[in-house]
Amino acid sequence: MDSTLIGLDEVSKIFGKTINQMRNYKSMGIIEPSTKNGNKELYSKMDVENAKKLLDQNIIKMNLRQIGMLITQKREGKLNEREAL
Repeated sequence: MDSTLIGLDEVSKIFGKTINQMRNYKSMGIIEPSTKNGNKELYSKMDVENAKKLLDQNIIKMNLRQIGMLITQKREGKLNEREAL
């Protein structure tokens, strides 16, 4: 997997969304940065792919509480990769 890290501006271009829309996705936990370089959050190809999977499965139609619960379960290892994404 490519180890190149990109900023939110590049991620927004990949998704065809505005930076503000991507920030909303970030606040919902749909996409999370791999690392920070100073104040700039950087995203890996895997971060982008995971977000695409979530959005492709229409998880965005879930309410924020449901999304939060799903993300928490994934982090705690209570879901396998297929269930989580």
